[in-house]
Amino acid sequence: MALVIGKRTSHVSAAHAMGHVFGYTNFIDGSARGLPPQSFFAMKSRDTFAPIGPCITTADEIPDPHRLQVRLWVNGSLKQNFNTSDMAHKIPRCIEWVSSIHALEAGDLLATGTNHRGLSSFQDGDTVELEAEGLGN
Repeated sequence: MALVIGKRTSHVSAAHAMGHVFGYTNFIDGSARGLPPQSFFAMKSRDTFAPIGPCITTADEIPDPHRLQVRLWVNGSLKQNFNTSDMAHKIPRCIEWVSSIHALEAGDLLATGTNHRGLSSFQDGDTVELEAEGLGN
């Protein structure tokens, strides 16, 4: 899942962070594993990585983004099934931290990461499907 920033956000506190969220969208957080640790950019930045969408659900449509069921299938096999209540870092803290480093602008996406249980590899030609409760398919 990723959140969509709704207005310029710089040095916002966690207590005020949710007021800067426009909405949420599906986001697949892929990584090229097995590369040297110093190549984090290369691990996260391949041409086909980070697919998003296909739609944005506005923040007012999601009563609690920390209570959404997320499922991911690879070639029809369920690989991940978790709830956002299990996120290591809650959305307000993520916004607070990122906006302390640099400003976020309206329309920017902030990926929330993934639950690491059930991670599996994707290969060229695989069908990968993501379903996050309330965010469309």
